[in-house]
Amino acid sequence: MKVSESIQKIDGALWMLHRVAPDRPETVFQKVDQETRITPEYLEKLIVEAKEAGYRFLSLDQFLANKHAGKGSEKDIVVTIDDGYRDIYQYAWPIFEKHQVPFVFYVASDFIQFGFEHCKRPELDGGQLAMDIIYHHQNFEIGGKKYPAASLEEKAACFNALWKKFKRIKRFKPWASGRKLLQNLLPGYEMDFAKYKAEYVCSPEELREMNRSPLCTIGSHAKSHTPLFKIFLRTHLRRELSESQQFLEKVLGEKVEHFSYPYGSYCKKVDGLVRRYYKSAAAVGSASHEGDVYCAGDDDYILPRVHVKTGLNPLTQVKMPAALRK
Repeated sequence: MKVSESIQKIDGALWMLHRVAPDRPETVFQKVDQETRITPEYLEKLIVEAKEAGYRFLSLDQFLANKHAGKGSEKDIVVTIDDGYRDIYQYAWPIFEKHQVPFVFYVASDFIQFGFEHCKRPELDGGQLAMDIIYHHQNFEIGGKKYPAASLEEKAACFNALWKKFKRIKRFKPWASGRKLLQNLLPGYEMDFAKYKAEYVCSPEELREMNRSPLCTIGSHAKSHTPLFKIFLRTHLRRELSESQQFLEKVLGEKVEHFSYPYGSYCKKVDGLVRRYYKSAAAVGSASHEGDVYCAGDDDYILPRVHVKTGLNPLTQVKMPAALRK
């Protein structure tokens, strides 16, 4: 994160998380879980190490205010979290409170409202439920085809086969309910979607409770979590931005001013709409797609972020634009 200020001043970095939850045997075989989840212990370790190294954690509003006032520092960090999983309320928030770390929680409003049924992101459309079902069976049937599922390797292959079929159907029928697709692919297996929504999805009441803390900022992660570049009608793009904001503002009773692009994919065609509804937008990588530090001249609507993963210290994994690597 340190570079010469003679080239361009760095105002810090934004960490990107998705889930914070303990390890569970049901998910040990699934790569997507390992890519998007860290343990509470690992989160706390990163925070302690960053503070000991002289870094400071700021709210996004303070971070941007410092940047515009020329007071930003390469030692500044903003913690951002995408999606809307309940484990942020259960496990991450207490750690943030303990260490007084501000954070931004970007949530997809359809996920909060409907859980796995309407949200378009595949792993939110019942992926956790499918992992649990596979884990508790020695043999598995997907769309009429039988798969062995005794070993962890077989369970992983089984889940990958299921998700390949699921995503293929979703690609050609994006409007289809993920709930119905899973039920069609896995007839005969019990699926309690209401139970899983209560267990894995943050509720409006929990969002309100977190938002009352001065450490928490709730932002929008769009309505359905559909990649914005895949939406062609401007009216539908506007709905993704405005309806999510309206829902969250109704839940919280205050303005929602920050946005995070689904999948972190900045979309130029929606840039003007994002600026109309929000005061900032988080992506993955810089506008040049070659760095994830935040520089003084960067656009507030393409905030680059560092993906926090297990075993990778975000303080040492930062990529800087080529112009700064001198």
